Amino acid sequence: MPNKNNDDVADADIGLIEMVQFLIDNRSWIAVWTFVALLLGSLYVFFKPAAFEATASIQVAMVSGEAVETAAVLNEKIKLPLYFSTGTLQTCAVDGKPSPTGSLAQTLKTQVSKNAPFLSLTVAMPTPALAQNCLMAILTDIQTQQAYLAAPVLAKQRNLLETVKSKLAFSEEIAKFLSSQQANLNISNEKFSAAAMLLATTTAKDNEVKELRAQLMNLETGLSATQTKPASLAAPINAPASPVGLHAGLVLLLSAFLGFLSAVLSALARSAWLHIRPQLKK
Repeated sequence: MPNKNNDDVADADIGLIEMVQFLIDNRSWIAVWTFVALLLGSLYVFFKPAAFEATASIQVAMVSGEAVETAAVLNEKIKLPLYFSTGTLQTCAVDGKPSPTGSLAQTLKTQVSKNAPFLSLTVAMPTPALAQNCLMAILTDIQTQQAYLAAPVLAKQRNLLETVKSKLAFSEEIAKFLSSQQANLNISNEKFSAAAMLLATTTAKDNEVKELRAQLMNLETGLSATQTKPASLAAPINAPASPVGLHAGLVLLLSAFLGFLSAVLSALARSAWLHIRPQLKK
């Protein structure tokens, strides 16, 4: 058993020595490949433009506490070729030229909230300010499109509000008149039936007034600024000052590693070919 262990250690030492000798013999080849990889990595870092991401959570337009469209539907609509205006395409252009139709939707990163009417949008631009301007332009387009959807619903709610106001005013006048008649009525046995009918009518009209007032309050609350509003930012736009992507040092490190690995593999392949080639000729 001791002899076997000694032999294993000796074999490992020989293998390590051969590996080191292999690296020494091919040091020029490995150095060239590593240098080329570092050069390519440096060119990539130097010429690749910096990209800054900005993220906005957009809440869809609401009418009386109800969304005019779901976030999932909005997510599909912004993928349509003609959804965005020319001004938005110009604002979101990276090279100063308007993006081709549909290209903006393809570069946007979106995420639909499952439990709230929110759509998260992320865009990458050369500077944080440009990314924020792009998201604000997109929000303006969404507000414009959803305003068309909200208009008929708003008109219906406002007409209903005016109708309820008119009914309430009329019912209040009737209830006031009945109350005055009830106060002036001298109840006797002969007039008991008329008094009872007047009391029942007054009570019914008072209940109707209460119901109309409650309905009016609900309509006014629904049309308030908290329940009826255009598409808006659920939170301020998040635009970090640091660029996205790999750090320059990490890119160079990966380039050197990949160059070294490629050089070793190619040297092994060349050594194997030189060893096999004579045998193939035979």
